[in-house]
Amino acid sequence: PHFFKSDDKLKDLQEVFNDINADIYALQEVGFIESLYYFNKHYLNESYEVFHVKGNSSRNIEIAYLVKKDITSEYSFRLKSHHKNTIDCPYTEEELHYLERKGFSETYKLSRGLLELSISKDKLILLKLFNVHLKSARDDTGIDFRSIKRRMSELNYCLKVISRMDENIPSILLGDLNGNASEHQTEKEFRGLYEHHLRDVLSPLKLPLEYRATFFAFNKRKREMGERVCC
Repeated sequence: PHFFKSDDKLKDLQEVFNDINADIYALQEVGFIESLYYFNKHYLNESYEVFHVKGNSSRNIEIAYLVKKDITSEYSFRLKSHHKNTIDCPYTEEELHYLERKGFSETYKLSRGLLELSISKDKLILLKLFNVHLKSARDDTGIDFRSIKRRMSELNYCLKVISRMDENIPSILLGDLNGNASEHQTEKEFRGLYEHHLRDVLSPLKLPLEYRATFFAFNKRKREMGERVCC
């Protein structure tokens, strides 16, 4: 099918997955969920179970988990999606009037979704993972430069969900945050992370900053480090 990558690219991905050999993968930028099932079947020997609920992307850009089948007999996994829930409106009343005249929706939801995966053993929840893909910097409205307001609103929704969790249950927020959410030079839409009990998981390792980056962007003037990290 047209949405699958070439065999060479899939073999490259296969090599990466086999090298990491993780029990659980939290994935973003999954182009058509069928491609993940295909990849798992033909390149990972169906050794993983796919956990997915279709999100809000109109371009079929999905988020999902891969959980190794070897551990599903020892642990229980429960998936909950938050993609149908509304988030706080990020715009002022004046901006809303402008958007209404332009025909934009007045109901705001997560751009892709938020997948909450609970991991339990003997009916006791041991860990919760929150996989999210926040709004990109592309602004279709013309009033939200780099979509900072929208991205902040989406992150604040995620933080509200996590704040309602039992503090005795470890929670990890991870995914593609589309910006620098690290403790170093934190971009303003992510500062709310550190007002909660969350912290950058890479900070305690005290690695040099260039080793903490999960994304690099290059332009003619300088190299920019983006950190889309777990919290």
